[in-house]
Amino acid sequence: MTSLLTNIAAMTALTTLKGIGQQLDKTSNRISTGQRVSNASDNAAYWSIATAVRTDNASLSAVKDALGLGASSIDIAYNGLTAVLGNLSTLRAKLQTALQPGADRSKIQTEITALQATMKATAASSVSSGENWLAVNSADPLYRAIQRIPVAFSRGIDGTVGLSNVEIRTTEIALYDAAASGGAVPATTARVTGGAALPATVDLSGGQSVRFALQVDGNLPQDLVLDAARLAAAVPDLTHVTPPQVVAALNNEIAGTPALAGRVTAGLDAAGRLSFETTATGAARSLVVDRTSAGAGGTGTDLMTNGGFEGGLAGWTVSGDATYVSPGVPAHSGARSLALGTVTGTTTVSRTLATVPGQTYTLEFWLQNPGGTPSSFTASWGGTPLLSLTNTAAQPYTHETFTVTATGTSTVLSFEAQQVPSYWHLDDISVTPVTTADLSLGYGSGSSGQIVGSGTDAIGGLGRGLLDTVDIATGFSVQSIDIAQAGTGLISSLINQVEGVIARVTDAGAKLGAASTQVGGQRAFLDTLMKANVRALGILVDADIEEESTRLKALQTQQQLALQALSIANVSSQTILTLFRQ
Repeated sequence: MTSLLTNIAAMTALTTLKGIGQQLDKTSNRISTGQRVSNASDNAAYWSIATAVRTDNASLSAVKDALGLGASSIDIAYNGLTAVLGNLSTLRAKLQTALQPGADRSKIQTEITALQATMKATAASSVSSGENWLAVNSADPLYRAIQRIPVAFSRGIDGTVGLSNVEIRTTEIALYDAAASGGAVPATTARVTGGAALPATVDLSGGQSVRFALQVDGNLPQDLVLDAARLAAAVPDLTHVTPPQVVAALNNEIAGTPALAGRVTAGLDAAGRLSFETTATGAARSLVVDRTSAGAGGTGTDLMTNGGFEGGLAGWTVSGDATYVSPGVPAHSGARSLALGTVTGTTTVSRTLATVPGQTYTLEFWLQNPGGTPSSFTASWGGTPLLSLTNTAAQPYTHETFTVTATGTSTVLSFEAQQVPSYWHLDDISVTPVTTADLSLGYGSGSSGQIVGSGTDAIGGLGRGLLDTVDIATGFSVQSIDIAQAGTGLISSLINQVEGVIARVTDAGAKLGAASTQVGGQRAFLDTLMKANVRALGILVDADIEEESTRLKALQTQQQLALQALSIANVSSQTILTLFRQ
């Protein structure tokens, strides 16, 4: 049916034409940009991944550029060291020549002075990107003792990014230090520092413990133990012991140990790591912090005194029928045990122990029963029965052991017995806290971990550079050697000094060579990684141009057909319109 108001065929053709137009726009955009995902609306997940990869590649490119600058600095410093090594070898040869009979040492000194000037000029000219690693001034506010060259960029699973660096210590390779000549190095203490910062709090409420063995200046090791029993009076909350409280407790333990008191202290460094340090200085000072002697588990100090009744009933309370209760024989160990032979009613012996809430203890005792009825025996911890025997058969001394937990600051241990025809014999009672864990606090874990520290003597009149450091034995640095008036003995010492400097410069060159190899390998890896990222981007977002071109042609054809369909749909309306015109 033809309508004057609505042309359904034309509307359908128009809708089809619009859909084809939208597809044409998308296809044209893919062809023009070369990407099937060019913005978030195309595919939000792929777009976000691609954006992160592009950002990472930009960061990797920056790291690669930094590696190039770092490689240049390393190469220049290495070339400078190599040149100086050659000059040092020549200097050593000149000194050896000066030992020859009849050698003119003043003329040889002229050559040595020229070599010294050459080495200093070589170091001064070894500049890359405005930095000189061979001739430094440690007093300069811009001076950096450690040069860090970025070598890697990483992104964590939580989105955080990080940079890894190659560190080059200029203090180990610098030949000259303008600010260091004539300086003095004071004597140092022996110091040992843990490998990790202490946690914000440590839980010492249960069986946890802190255990160290400290050995000062080669003397016998002394044990330091922190546990709930030792800290209960000093720390208000044993579940949250803070680093300062740990340090204070350790210093209290040190003060209470005669072999350590006044000789060593515990502290925290700037990074929050636990450290131990001798109070005296000098090369004779040594300190060993050893955790190999501290087990990862075990028992602590026995809470029980007179548990074998060798002191009679001292410390024990007797209640009930006390007619037949007294220390006697046979004993499991020692000379006595406790004999319990009450005929009427029962006898109870008890002891109140100072305990730590939440602490686990091991309760042990030995019990003998000659047999006979009526008889009964009950062992209780804090009012809770642990062992109940009634009219049991005869038994020799039997070892009874229980694991118990304290619920308060004091706990009552009691034994209740009746034995009409004979006696129960109770002996060797012990209550020891269980140490279920040994906290490391940065000094290894479990039964491993030993760190050794040593002090150094004071050194006066020394510089920090390899060539301007004054040797105490000769009174010269390599840069200031003067043999014009030197004797044979001094020249021999100078030769040994130069030999030592050659070894140190060689070591510095080896470190630079290793750093150069690492930087070169990392540059090659970064190049490969960036290419891999580009390939990954292509897989995610690149368009297939051949496929898109074919699709574009097909859509253009569909567009032409849709236009023709729209024209045909409009013919009927135009025909009706002509009727009105006539």
